[in-house]
Amino acid sequence: MLLAPKAANADLSDEQAAEERCVSFLPGTGSTGGFLTGRDLGSRINIRAGAGTHHLVRHQGRIGDEIDQLLDWGVAPDGSCWFKVRLTRSGIVGWVRSDFVELIPGPLDNL
Repeated sequence: MLLAPKAANADLSDEQAAEERCVSFLPGTGSTGGFLTGRDLGSRINIRAGAGTHHLVRHQGRIGDEIDQLLDWGVAPDGSCWFKVRLTRSGIVGWVRSDFVELIPGPLDNL
């Protein structure tokens, strides 16, 4: 049995599904900040130039580093969710995969 090629709009619906999944990571009332999170307390978290592991690592943070502001969100080519954040103490701005970010509910006036 031959499989028909994907229709052009099938990719769009996959992209829309990924975006909806990413939005579900955001707290219901939005977020003004949060902190970096992970399982191993001593490990570092990559902060990248863009949404996805194909972007350069510009900085590294540590678990517990406070996020001053959520600036943006995006979907990487692999469908993973990423947040553009600014760290409170260092002022570093960059992209972190959503599973390394814990957001605190608050208004999202800037998104």
